[in-house]
Amino acid sequence: MNPGKLAMLGLIFATGNAYSGTECTGKVTSVEVAANGNVNAGIKDSGNGTNFHSVALCRVTEDIEGGFKQESCKVTFSLLTTAHATGKSGTLWFDEEKFSSCSQSWGEIWSQGLYHVRLKEN
Repeated sequence: MNPGKLAMLGLIFATGNAYSGTECTGKVTSVEVAANGNVNAGIKDSGNGTNFHSVALCRVTEDIEGGFKQESCKVTFSLLTTAHATGKSGTLWFDEEKFSSCSQSWGEIWSQGLYHVRLKEN
């Protein structure tokens, strides 16, 4: 194979998206902290099918194996609270191999490969 073509092929593979998993985006409709430390949120966007109802993203009282650490969870709670107060949307990214659906209720979605949360401009 031509060295130029080989270099171009390498460049194409090297420029993949850093957040390449499944994503769910919607307006943050509720933010809760349960007695066990779970940070729960409601996120909804009828246009794209996102409908999370009181799902647990992380726990502020302990590190979740394969999930967010306590400090990251506290920051996530702040991001969600800000989004809720300002009417902004949030985006959640999941590992495609573990994720099931952008429409769920009352589950602990950290077990589905949640690895990134972003506050979005509307």
